Amino acid sequence: MQIVLATRNQHKKQELVALLGGMDITIRTLDDFPDAPDVVEDGETCEANAMKKAVEIARYTGLPAVADDTGLEVDALGEIEHLPIADAVADVVISNCVINLSPDKPQVFREAFRVLKAGGRLAISDVVAIAPLPEDMRNDAALVTGCMGNASLIADLEAMMRAAGFEQIRIQPKDESKTFIEDWAPGRKVTDFVVSATIEAIKPGTTPSHLS
Repeated sequence: MQIVLATRNQHKKQELVALLGGMDITIRTLDDFPDAPDVVEDGETCEANAMKKAVEIARYTGLPAVADDTGLEVDALGEIEHLPIADAVADVVISNCVINLSPDKPQVFREAFRVLKAGGRLAISDVVAIAPLPEDMRNDAALVTGCMGNASLIADLEAMMRAAGFEQIRIQPKDESKTFIEDWAPGRKVTDFVVSATIEAIKPGTTPSHLS
């Protein structure tokens, strides 16, 4: 299986490679399609435009496309809580630091479970809370939109995912991420409370052969 990461940022590609580790998926970028339509690069676009960019690239290449800092997109736009995708059609659902922006995380996990095939995989990179966040952090709009103020405790995330039906849940904090998270909110000591993590789970059933 091939997918296209709708960016020329090779660091983003390496992040996605690590997130999908071991799966039989070839990740290509816009560098592989020099005649592809011009797109706005990282740091110059909002999330909605990033998704539209992925749709445009998917239509151009004929391959599923992943926006540089959002979830998996093919040829439809929709809300993460109400995916415009049929039941049990996806082999894998991926997300890079988007679920923390949702006001209804349990619904996000229920939707991911719904669209996955039996044995399909959830593969997420997001910020998690390693200690309860103070109210001033949770009420800080800049921290919320920066994926920190709405971070959930690891135990709470596990409970949401199990309630949605997922099994083999693994949430792995990455302590090395504190180095760059500090730069997101200088002087706020956010790394006392949050850290980046990989979040993985399986929908019960037979795993598709190309994902095993």
